[in-house]
Amino acid sequence: MATTMSAWRNDQYGSASGTRQEVVPVPQPGVGEVLLRIRATALNAADVRVMLGDPLLVRPVFGMRRPKQPIRGIDVAGLVVAVGENVDKSLIGDEVFVELVSGGGLGEYAVARTGRLVARPDTLAPEVAATLPISGGSAVQALDVAGVR
Repeated sequence: MATTMSAWRNDQYGSASGTRQEVVPVPQPGVGEVLLRIRATALNAADVRVMLGDPLLVRPVFGMRRPKQPIRGIDVAGLVVAVGENVDKSLIGDEVFVELVSGGGLGEYAVARTGRLVARPDTLAPEVAATLPISGGSAVQALDVAGVR
C-alpha cells in the first residue's frame, strides 16, 4: 500500500488559480471509515462554493481563514482498499460511490464514512457514478418539486 499520493490542493479560499498538484500522505481511515482508491471525481457547484469560501456561512464548517480540508472533491467513485476500526473487512474490494462531506476526492485516495457508501453496480461506470451524490440528488429533488413522475 502506498504511503504517499498525488492530490490537487488549495490551501486558501479563492479562485482555482491557487490550486496545485502535490505529493501528500495517504489519509488513514478512522473508526467507522474506509479508505478509497479514487476511480473518478465529479466537481460541482458545492466544490466551487467551498473553494471560494463563499458564502461566508460555510466557513464555520469548512474553516474560518482557510479550508480545513485543502483537497476538494466531494462526489467520488472508488474502490475500498482498507478499513478503519469497527468496520467489516469484507468491504475491502467493493466498488462504491459516495459524497465526501468534507472533500478529499481530488487525491488518489480518500477516506469515507461507511454509512454513506453506495455499492456501484458493474453496469455503472465510475465516471457516471461519481456524478450522482450531489448533482444527481439535486436533479431528483428538482424533478420531485416539479411534480415529474
